Amino acid sequence: MLLAPILITLAAAAAAPAQERSPVSGDLAAVDQLVAIVNDQTLTRQDIEIEVVRFAQERGIAPETPGIARVIARNMITDMLFAEGFRQAGLDETIVDQIVSDEIKRKIQDFGSLASYERHLASIGRNIAVERRTIRQTIVATYFQQAELGIAPELGGTNYRSFITVSPAEIQKYYEAKNGQFRYPRLTNVRILMVRGGDNETVARKIIEDARAASATDALAFARAAEAHSVFGKSRQNLTGLVDPATEGQVSSFRDFLATAEAGQISAIVKKSGYLVAAQAHQVQPEKQLTIGEAHRQIESELLEDKRLQALDKALNRQRKRCYVWTIPELSGILDNVYGLRDASEEEL
Repeated sequence: MLLAPILITLAAAAAAPAQERSPVSGDLAAVDQLVAIVNDQTLTRQDIEIEVVRFAQERGIAPETPGIARVIARNMITDMLFAEGFRQAGLDETIVDQIVSDEIKRKIQDFGSLASYERHLASIGRNIAVERRTIRQTIVATYFQQAELGIAPELGGTNYRSFITVSPAEIQKYYEAKNGQFRYPRLTNVRILMVRGGDNETVARKIIEDARAASATDALAFARAAEAHSVFGKSRQNLTGLVDPATEGQVSSFRDFLATAEAGQISAIVKKSGYLVAAQAHQVQPEKQLTIGEAHRQIESELLEDKRLQALDKALNRQRKRCYVWTIPELSGILDNVYGLRDASEEEL
Protein backbone atom coordinates (compact mmCIF):
# COMPACT_ATOMS: atom_id res chain seq x y z
CA MET A 1 0.00 0.00 0.00
CA LEU A 2 1.41 3.39 -0.94
CA LEU A 3 1.70 6.36 1.39
CA ALA A 4 -1.64 7.60 2.69
CA PRO A 5 -2.75 10.43 0.37
CA ILE A 6 -2.38 13.96 1.71
CA LEU A 7 -3.91 16.98 -0.02
CA ILE A 8 -2.39 20.33 0.90
CA THR A 9 -4.70 23.29 0.39
CA LEU A 10 -3.29 26.76 0.17
CA ALA A 11 -5.90 29.48 0.83
CA ALA A 12 -5.61 33.25 0.50
CA ALA A 13 -5.85 35.21 3.74
CA ALA A 14 -9.45 35.41 4.84
CA ALA A 15 -9.15 39.14 5.53
CA ALA A 16 -8.20 39.97 1.95
CA PRO A 17 -11.19 41.16 -0.11
CA ALA A 18 -11.95 38.89 -3.06
CA GLN A 19 -11.52 41.71 -5.55
CA GLU A 20 -7.98 42.38 -4.28
CA ARG A 21 -6.70 38.84 -4.74
CA SER A 22 -4.07 38.28 -7.37
CA PRO A 23 -4.87 36.05 -10.36
CA VAL A 24 -2.89 33.17 -8.80
CA SER A 25 -4.46 33.48 -5.36
CA GLY A 26 -7.31 31.35 -4.13
CA ASP A 27 -7.67 27.69 -3.25
CA LEU A 28 -4.88 25.62 -4.78
CA ALA A 29 -4.78 21.85 -4.23
CA ALA A 30 -1.30 20.36 -4.47
CA VAL A 31 -1.00 17.32 -6.72
CA ASP A 32 2.09 15.91 -5.02
CA GLN A 33 3.58 15.46 -1.58
CA LEU A 34 7.11 16.04 -0.31
CA VAL A 35 8.21 12.91 1.53
CA ALA A 36 11.97 13.35 2.08
CA ILE A 37 14.79 15.90 1.98
CA VAL A 38 18.54 15.27 1.88
CA ASN A 39 20.33 18.62 2.03
CA ASP A 40 18.93 20.45 -1.03
CA GLN A 41 17.55 17.31 -2.73
CA THR A 42 13.86 16.48 -2.45
CA LEU A 43 11.80 13.34 -2.96
CA THR A 44 8.07 13.40 -3.65
CA ARG A 45 5.29 10.86 -3.68
CA GLN A 46 5.06 11.07 -7.46
CA ASP A 47 8.78 10.29 -7.81
CA ILE A 48 8.23 7.11 -5.80
CA GLU A 49 5.07 6.09 -7.63
CA ILE A 50 6.72 6.44 -11.05
CA GLU A 51 9.59 4.26 -9.92
CA VAL A 52 7.22 1.71 -8.35
CA VAL A 53 5.43 1.28 -11.70
CA ARG A 54 8.71 0.78 -13.55
CA PHE A 55 10.02 -1.63 -10.89
CA ALA A 56 6.81 -3.68 -10.97
CA GLN A 57 6.65 -3.81 -14.77
CA GLU A 58 10.23 -5.02 -15.04
CA ARG A 59 9.48 -7.89 -12.63
CA GLY A 60 5.99 -8.72 -13.84
CA ILE A 61 4.32 -8.02 -10.50
CA ALA A 62 1.52 -5.72 -9.37
CA PRO A 63 2.54 -2.18 -8.32
CA GLU A 64 0.29 -2.66 -5.28
CA THR A 65 2.40 -5.57 -4.01
CA PRO A 66 2.97 -4.93 -0.27
CA GLY A 67 6.39 -3.52 0.57
CA ILE A 68 7.44 -2.35 -2.91
CA ALA A 69 6.87 1.35 -2.22
CA ARG A 70 8.90 1.20 0.96
CA VAL A 71 11.82 -0.53 -0.76
CA ILE A 72 11.74 2.02 -3.60
CA ALA A 73 11.57 4.97 -1.18
CA ARG A 74 14.50 3.57 0.80
CA ASN A 75 16.59 3.06 -2.32
CA MET A 76 15.84 6.55 -3.64
CA ILE A 77 16.74 8.22 -0.34
CA THR A 78 19.93 6.15 -0.22
CA ASP A 79 20.79 7.37 -3.74
CA MET A 80 20.25 10.95 -2.55
CA LEU A 81 22.73 10.39 0.27
CA PHE A 82 25.25 8.91 -2.16
CA ALA A 83 24.78 11.88 -4.49
CA GLU A 84 25.62 14.21 -1.60
CA GLY A 85 28.67 12.12 -0.81
CA PHE A 86 29.76 12.41 -4.42
CA ARG A 87 29.49 16.21 -4.23
CA GLN A 88 31.18 16.45 -0.84
CA ALA A 89 34.10 14.35 -2.07
CA GLY A 90 34.61 16.81 -4.94
CA LEU A 91 34.39 14.06 -7.54
CA ASP A 92 34.29 15.10 -11.21
CA GLU A 93 30.68 15.56 -12.36
CA THR A 94 31.69 16.17 -15.98
CA ILE A 95 32.77 12.53 -16.23
CA VAL A 96 29.35 11.45 -14.99
CA ASP A 97 27.62 13.74 -17.49
CA GLN A 98 29.59 12.15 -20.33
CA ILE A 99 28.77 8.62 -19.16
CA VAL A 100 25.07 9.49 -18.94
CA SER A 101 25.08 10.99 -22.45
CA ASP A 102 26.88 7.96 -23.88
CA GLU A 103 24.42 5.59 -22.23
CA ILE A 104 21.40 7.50 -23.56
CA LYS A 105 22.91 7.47 -27.07
CA ARG A 106 23.51 3.73 -26.81
CA LYS A 107 19.90 3.11 -25.80
CA ILE A 108 18.57 5.24 -28.65
CA GLN A 109 20.68 3.18 -31.06
CA ASP A 110 19.37 -0.06 -29.52
CA PHE A 111 15.76 1.10 -30.10
CA GLY A 112 16.52 2.34 -33.60
CA SER A 113 15.45 5.95 -33.09
CA LEU A 114 14.79 8.58 -30.45
CA ALA A 115 11.04 8.30 -31.10
CA SER A 116 11.05 4.53 -30.49
CA TYR A 117 13.04 4.97 -27.30
CA GLU A 118 10.68 7.67 -26.07
CA ARG A 119 7.66 5.45 -26.80
CA HIS A 120 9.28 2.67 -24.77
CA LEU A 121 9.92 5.04 -21.85
CA ALA A 122 6.36 6.36 -22.02
CA SER A 123 5.04 2.80 -21.79
CA ILE A 124 6.65 2.48 -18.36
CA GLY A 125 5.71 5.96 -17.18
CA ARG A 126 9.09 7.55 -17.81
CA ASN A 127 10.72 10.07 -20.13
CA ILE A 128 14.24 11.01 -21.20
CA ALA A 129 14.70 13.40 -18.28
CA VAL A 130 13.72 10.74 -15.73
CA GLU A 131 15.93 8.19 -17.47
CA ARG A 132 18.93 10.55 -17.39
CA ARG A 133 18.37 11.13 -13.69
CA THR A 134 18.12 7.40 -12.97
CA ILE A 135 21.31 6.57 -14.87
CA ARG A 136 23.10 9.43 -13.14
CA GLN A 137 21.99 8.24 -9.73
CA THR A 138 23.35 4.76 -10.44
CA ILE A 139 26.74 6.06 -11.56
CA VAL A 140 27.08 8.52 -8.69
CA ALA A 141 26.13 5.84 -6.13
CA THR A 142 28.69 3.46 -7.63
CA TYR A 143 31.48 6.06 -7.56
CA PHE A 144 30.68 7.07 -4.00
CA GLN A 145 30.75 3.47 -2.80
CA GLN A 146 34.00 2.78 -4.63
CA ALA A 147 35.59 5.80 -2.96
CA GLU A 148 34.28 4.95 0.51
CA LEU A 149 35.29 1.29 0.30
CA GLY A 150 38.67 1.96 -1.26
CA ILE A 151 37.79 -0.09 -4.34
CA ALA A 152 38.95 2.91 -6.37
CA PRO A 153 41.41 4.76 -4.08
CA GLU A 154 41.99 7.41 -6.75
CA LEU A 155 38.45 8.65 -6.05
CA GLY A 156 39.42 9.50 -2.49
CA GLY A 157 37.70 8.41 0.71
CA THR A 158 38.76 6.04 3.46
CA ASN A 159 40.42 2.88 2.25
CA TYR A 160 38.40 -0.06 3.57
CA ARG A 161 39.61 -2.48 0.98
CA SER A 162 42.34 -3.95 3.18
CA PHE A 163 39.69 -4.96 5.73
CA ILE A 164 37.48 -6.82 3.28
CA THR A 165 39.30 -10.13 3.39
CA VAL A 166 38.44 -13.58 4.71
CA SER A 167 40.82 -15.65 6.82
CA PRO A 168 41.12 -19.47 6.76
CA ALA A 169 39.81 -19.53 10.34
CA GLU A 170 36.64 -17.69 9.28
CA ILE A 171 36.09 -20.17 6.45
CA GLN A 172 36.55 -23.10 8.83
CA LYS A 173 34.11 -21.61 11.35
CA TYR A 174 31.49 -20.95 8.66
CA TYR A 175 31.82 -24.46 7.24
CA GLU A 176 31.37 -26.07 10.66
CA ALA A 177 28.42 -23.83 11.59
CA LYS A 178 26.56 -24.45 8.32
CA ASN A 179 27.63 -27.96 7.54
CA GLY A 180 24.21 -28.96 6.22
CA GLN A 181 24.38 -26.22 3.59
CA PHE A 182 27.07 -28.20 1.79
CA ARG A 183 25.29 -31.56 1.74
CA TYR A 184 23.66 -32.33 -1.60
CA PRO A 185 20.94 -34.98 -1.86
CA ARG A 186 20.89 -37.81 -4.36
CA LEU A 187 19.50 -36.35 -7.59
CA THR A 188 18.18 -38.32 -10.54
CA ASN A 189 17.38 -37.42 -14.11
CA VAL A 190 14.07 -39.23 -14.54
CA ARG A 191 12.25 -40.16 -17.72
CA ILE A 192 8.55 -40.87 -17.29
CA LEU A 193 6.72 -43.09 -19.78
CA MET A 194 3.04 -42.38 -19.07
CA VAL A 195 0.55 -44.07 -21.40
CA ARG A 196 -3.24 -43.69 -21.22
CA GLY A 197 -4.84 -47.00 -20.26
CA GLY A 198 -8.41 -46.28 -21.28
CA ASP A 199 -10.50 -49.29 -22.24
CA ASN A 200 -7.50 -51.30 -23.37
CA GLU A 201 -4.74 -51.42 -20.78
CA THR A 202 -3.12 -54.28 -22.66
CA VAL A 203 -1.93 -51.96 -25.44
CA ALA A 204 -0.57 -49.40 -22.97
CA ARG A 205 1.22 -52.09 -20.96
CA LYS A 206 2.78 -53.57 -24.13
CA ILE A 207 4.24 -50.17 -25.11
CA ILE A 208 6.00 -49.94 -21.74
CA GLU A 209 7.10 -53.59 -21.67
CA ASP A 210 8.52 -53.34 -25.22
CA ALA A 211 10.49 -50.22 -24.19
CA ARG A 212 11.80 -52.06 -21.12
CA ALA A 213 12.89 -55.09 -23.16
CA ALA A 214 14.55 -53.00 -25.86
CA SER A 215 16.46 -51.02 -23.21
CA ALA A 216 18.48 -54.14 -22.38
CA THR A 217 20.46 -53.64 -25.59
CA ASP A 218 19.56 -50.07 -26.59
CA ALA A 219 20.23 -47.32 -24.02
CA LEU A 220 17.94 -44.86 -25.83
CA ALA A 221 14.97 -47.17 -26.35
CA PHE A 222 13.03 -45.87 -23.32
CA ALA A 223 13.73 -42.27 -24.34
CA ARG A 224 12.37 -42.91 -27.84
CA ALA A 225 9.27 -44.56 -26.39
CA ALA A 226 8.71 -41.58 -24.10
CA GLU A 227 9.07 -39.21 -27.04
CA ALA A 228 6.58 -41.18 -29.11
CA HIS A 229 3.99 -42.22 -26.50
CA SER A 230 4.35 -40.46 -23.14
CA VAL A 231 1.77 -37.86 -22.14
CA PHE A 232 4.29 -36.56 -19.58
CA GLY A 233 5.48 -33.45 -21.43
CA LYS A 234 8.88 -33.04 -19.84
CA SER A 235 9.97 -36.58 -20.64
CA ARG A 236 8.59 -36.33 -24.14
CA GLN A 237 10.83 -33.29 -24.68
CA ASN A 238 13.78 -34.69 -22.68
CA LEU A 239 13.65 -31.72 -20.28
CA THR A 240 13.11 -33.51 -16.97
CA GLY A 241 16.45 -32.51 -15.48
CA LEU A 242 17.90 -33.64 -12.14
CA VAL A 243 15.25 -33.90 -9.43
CA ASP A 244 15.12 -34.83 -5.76
CA PRO A 245 12.44 -37.54 -5.49
CA ALA A 246 11.90 -36.61 -1.85
CA THR A 247 10.55 -33.20 -2.85
CA GLU A 248 9.56 -33.51 -6.52
CA GLY A 249 5.83 -34.20 -6.64
CA GLN A 250 5.83 -35.32 -10.27
CA VAL A 251 8.02 -38.37 -9.54
CA SER A 252 7.03 -39.00 -5.92
CA SER A 253 5.25 -42.25 -6.92
CA PHE A 254 8.69 -43.68 -7.68
CA ARG A 255 10.47 -42.32 -4.60
CA ASP A 256 11.54 -45.70 -3.24
CA PHE A 257 12.71 -46.92 -6.64
CA LEU A 258 14.72 -43.76 -7.37
CA ALA A 259 16.36 -43.82 -3.93
CA THR A 260 18.44 -46.84 -4.97
CA ALA A 261 18.14 -47.16 -8.78
CA GLU A 262 21.25 -47.21 -10.91
CA ALA A 263 21.48 -45.24 -14.14
CA GLY A 264 19.41 -46.93 -16.85
CA GLN A 265 17.20 -48.96 -14.53
CA ILE A 266 13.42 -48.94 -15.14
CA SER A 267 10.78 -49.18 -12.44
CA ALA A 268 7.82 -51.50 -12.20
CA ILE A 269 4.66 -50.32 -13.96
CA VAL A 270 2.35 -48.25 -11.76
CA LYS A 271 -1.34 -47.62 -12.46
CA LYS A 272 -2.24 -44.01 -11.74
CA SER A 273 -5.49 -42.13 -12.57
CA GLY A 274 -6.26 -44.11 -15.69
CA TYR A 275 -2.66 -44.23 -16.90
CA LEU A 276 0.08 -46.84 -16.81
CA VAL A 277 3.37 -45.31 -15.81
CA ALA A 278 7.01 -46.39 -15.56
CA ALA A 279 10.10 -44.37 -14.70
CA GLN A 280 13.69 -44.70 -15.85
CA ALA A 281 16.62 -43.40 -13.81
CA HIS A 282 18.45 -41.94 -16.79
CA GLN A 283 21.29 -40.28 -14.87
CA VAL A 284 22.12 -40.38 -11.16
CA GLN A 285 24.06 -37.85 -9.09
CA PRO A 286 24.91 -39.53 -5.75
CA GLU A 287 24.36 -37.81 -2.42
CA LYS A 288 27.43 -35.76 -1.62
CA GLN A 289 28.93 -33.78 1.23
CA LEU A 290 31.33 -31.11 -0.04
CA THR A 291 34.66 -31.00 1.72
CA ILE A 292 35.84 -27.66 3.07
CA GLY A 293 38.22 -27.49 0.12
CA GLU A 294 35.40 -27.96 -2.37
CA ALA A 295 33.20 -25.43 -0.55
CA HIS A 296 36.03 -22.93 -0.03
CA ARG A 297 35.23 -20.66 -2.97
CA GLN A 298 31.51 -20.54 -2.17
CA ILE A 299 32.12 -19.77 1.52
CA GLU A 300 34.69 -17.10 0.73
CA SER A 301 32.31 -15.43 -1.71
CA GLU A 302 29.46 -15.36 0.83
CA LEU A 303 31.65 -14.00 3.62
CA LEU A 304 33.17 -11.33 1.37
CA GLU A 305 29.70 -10.18 0.30
CA ASP A 306 28.61 -9.98 3.94
CA LYS A 307 31.67 -7.90 4.84
CA ARG A 308 31.14 -5.67 1.82
CA LEU A 309 27.58 -4.97 2.94
CA GLN A 310 28.81 -4.22 6.46
CA ALA A 311 31.32 -1.74 5.03
CA LEU A 312 28.59 -0.15 2.88
CA ASP A 313 26.38 0.10 5.94
CA LYS A 314 29.12 1.98 7.80
CA ALA A 315 29.67 4.23 4.78
CA LEU A 316 25.96 5.02 4.60
CA ASN A 317 25.80 5.87 8.30
CA ARG A 318 28.83 8.11 8.00
CA GLN A 319 27.12 9.88 5.12
CA ARG A 320 23.88 10.32 7.07
CA LYS A 321 25.81 12.20 9.76
CA ARG A 322 27.25 14.55 7.13
CA CYS A 323 23.84 15.52 5.75
CA TYR A 324 20.57 17.05 6.82
CA VAL A 325 18.00 14.27 6.41
CA TRP A 326 14.24 14.70 6.89
CA THR A 327 11.38 12.33 6.10
CA ILE A 328 7.68 12.18 6.79
CA PRO A 329 6.76 10.05 9.85
CA GLU A 330 5.78 7.05 7.68
CA LEU A 331 9.40 6.82 6.51
CA SER A 332 11.06 7.21 9.90
CA GLY A 333 13.72 4.56 10.34
CA ILE A 334 13.68 3.65 6.65
CA LEU A 335 17.48 3.93 6.47
CA ASP A 336 18.10 1.80 9.57
CA ASN A 337 18.33 -1.52 7.73
CA VAL A 338 19.25 -0.78 4.12
CA TYR A 339 21.45 -3.86 3.69
CA GLY A 340 19.44 -6.26 5.86
CA LEU A 341 22.03 -6.41 8.61
CA ARG A 342 19.73 -5.49 11.50
CA ASP A 343 16.11 -5.97 12.49
CA ALA A 344 13.97 -3.63 10.42
CA SER A 345 10.60 -2.12 11.09
CA GLU A 346 7.71 -4.17 9.77
CA GLU A 347 5.92 -0.98 8.81
CA GLU A 348 5.00 -0.84 5.14
CA LEU A 349 3.91 2.08 3.03
